[in-house]
Amino acid sequence: MVGLTGDAAPELKGWDGAHGVDDTEPTLYYRWMYRTIRGAMFDEFETAVTDGSAEEKFEAWHKTIVSENSFPRLLANPSSPWWDDVRTSKVESASEVLTAALDAARVDLAETLGENPATWRYGRLHAVTHRHAMKDVPVLGDWLNVGPFEVPAAKDALNKYEFKLKQAVDYEVFSGPSMRIGIDFADVAGSQSILPTGQSGNPFSPFYANQAPLYHAGKFRQQRMDRTDIESHLTARAIIAPVMD
Repeated sequence: MVGLTGDAAPELKGWDGAHGVDDTEPTLYYRWMYRTIRGAMFDEFETAVTDGSAEEKFEAWHKTIVSENSFPRLLANPSSPWWDDVRTSKVESASEVLTAALDAARVDLAETLGENPATWRYGRLHAVTHRHAMKDVPVLGDWLNVGPFEVPAAKDALNKYEFKLKQAVDYEVFSGPSMRIGIDFADVAGSQSILPTGQSGNPFSPFYANQAPLYHAGKFRQQRMDRTDIESHLTARAIIAPVMD
């Protein structure tokens, strides 16, 4: 396994892998991950591409699962030829690339979030907005969107919030669970569920986005199965009636 030079990453020492919105370690880790892959592989793109679009081609490749899968393989192989920068006469080591990537990651975050690493809260970059189909309509789109919400967890967690590592310092979530549901089959009546936004598609309805704060706080609502139980907790009633001529 490749290591960093000396005590190069004190901010990540002792990190337990938590991804809370107030944690700073994942903020640095994911930026370092991006810079490491770029540091190891961008030189090959630049020397192979002759039409001047190396940056575009690298970023397109980097957003794929192939790039993410390359990261642990690289770290496990300090003798991989990918570590060497083919644009230079010397042979760069894995530790040199990793250390330079960490330095670049710190610069990126300082420029984006401020000089003080204590303010590099994960939630400042890792957030989700539930965007309406009319999201691009000026003013109206922003009103119809639900969010943004700072969210914990990560792309590879059980509480999956997917984002892309990219040139911009931005971990905006683009994909996540469309519903969460928990059922104990020994007590089906006690099952719980939650939606990312709400049950209504009508933006004027109180149920358009009422579940979003609960969803993003990791909370659930009772899934009421019994008619008597449902009627005893009734808060609103929707009536569908035919139009009379």
